[in-house]
Amino acid sequence: MFCGADTEQMRRLSQRMEQTSEHAADLLVALSVTVRSVPWEGVDAQRFQQEFLDPVTDGWGQMVQRLRDSAAELGEHADQQDRTSEGASDPGVTTTPAGSVVPTSWGDDRGSGGADVPVTAEAGRDGAEEDGPPNPDGTITGPDPYPGNGLGPGVPGTSADSPEPPAWEPADSGSGAWDSREPTQEDRDNRDLAEDLVLGGRFTGKGAASDNLEHYLDNTGEDMAIDVDDMIEEVPEFSTAVSEQRSSIGQEAISQAQQSGATGPVTFPVNTDWEGGQASKSESEKYFYATGSFDYNQTGTVTAYPPDDPGGDWTYEVDTAVNLRDRYNWDTGKGVNIDVPDWVPGYPDEINVSDTQMQGLHQSGLAREYNIVGASERSTHTGP
Repeated sequence: MFCGADTEQMRRLSQRMEQTSEHAADLLVALSVTVRSVPWEGVDAQRFQQEFLDPVTDGWGQMVQRLRDSAAELGEHADQQDRTSEGASDPGVTTTPAGSVVPTSWGDDRGSGGADVPVTAEAGRDGAEEDGPPNPDGTITGPDPYPGNGLGPGVPGTSADSPEPPAWEPADSGSGAWDSREPTQEDRDNRDLAEDLVLGGRFTGKGAASDNLEHYLDNTGEDMAIDVDDMIEEVPEFSTAVSEQRSSIGQEAISQAQQSGATGPVTFPVNTDWEGGQASKSESEKYFYATGSFDYNQTGTVTAYPPDDPGGDWTYEVDTAVNLRDRYNWDTGKGVNIDVPDWVPGYPDEINVSDTQMQGLHQSGLAREYNIVGASERSTHTGP
């Protein structure tokens, strides 16, 4: 029973529940295939499969059906309320008749199975937009980086204020205007493929890649966080570049402190310019698919210390965080080949996903480009 509810919100919730039920059903199929594909034979294997799959299949199947039933009931409540509101001068409480039949798709038939996609911005195809993401073109404001190796004016002592990361904008224009044309059946098929890739990534350990693709399909355009500490750990080339940059920052601090004639510690704020980075497929498939190329900088402080004894060596202490920016978009010329495990039914060993396929989702309003942003924990390094 609903009284005075927002029927469009009810429908979006109904559609989301229907979409979730479809995802859950797909997961059950993939899980069943995985369990049955284990190279294990004999009575114990048969007993394991039966004891595992029977309760999981029954319970999971019941959960999928409850989601579908609840989605249908919620959609019918919305329909009933709209009809009552249109036909009555004093709209009141509406109820759902027993045994009613509800269609499984609503709205403009966007997304998998005809389900609508929740958005935080509705842009008419004339380009007017209300309450959209704060940076629809990807630009992020900020201060200017410090020149050279990124060191600001030094101050005597062992502390200084840490600046915010510098302004940033994407290196490419992406797919163009969002929601600028009507979706085609090919667009809807490509969205179905993208949803399958989200599920496949979860089953093959590519969590960050699945998260980012799913956020693209969520269609909000809002910034998406990424775990920079995990990236540094999993992408050796990125880790090496960060370490070399910290060493360069420390050496520059010593050089500037010596030139100033300082006899005590000098601390410099650090805000480097953006540098280009790359997560290769050979290093980390997860981050290759999640972001590929990206920009990074370091913010924090560096302190140069004079030697304790005359003639000794100067030392430095760098205390910085690594900030990351990338635009999740599909500009012309991009495309990826995705390896598919043997146990995944219905697909070849490799899927090519082109920029044109994914661009179409943004252009037709079925997905939306967004910024990937992140910052590592501040880390202290000493040298030389």
